[in-house]
Amino acid sequence: MSKNIKVPQEYLVWPPISAACGLFVFFVFLNVLPVYHSALLSQTDTNYLAGYLFPVFMGGGLAWPLHGRFWLGFAWLCLICCGFSYVFHFFALDGYSTSSFMVITSLALMFLVQALTLWVKRQFWHRASQC
Repeated sequence: MSKNIKVPQEYLVWPPISAACGLFVFFVFLNVLPVYHSALLSQTDTNYLAGYLFPVFMGGGLAWPLHGRFWLGFAWLCLICCGFSYVFHFFALDGYSTSSFMVITSLALMFLVQALTLWVKRQFWHRASQC
């Protein structure tokens, strides 16, 4: 059964912009995650794994029932949160607004997991519909 695509541009993403955004997210996480880890370790009466496991499982759980075509929106949200996280990590290094930095970085992780989950769903759905 062939599916008529009304807007074929929906399935296209411009590769140079995607590569630049992907590199930005990668390098932000490369710079921010050590600060995030030290901020998690400085919290008393909590387990630091909750700071990693909660956004990953929450992102996967929230993305699972959604359609795969929404991956790009979550990728943009991840990009925006990564920008805020990069700015706030300078404040966290100085000891100010550490909790805000942790929340924004956790949101960036959650949106990254959601975007990746939906992208994988979209890839498998698109290939299954071509068969």
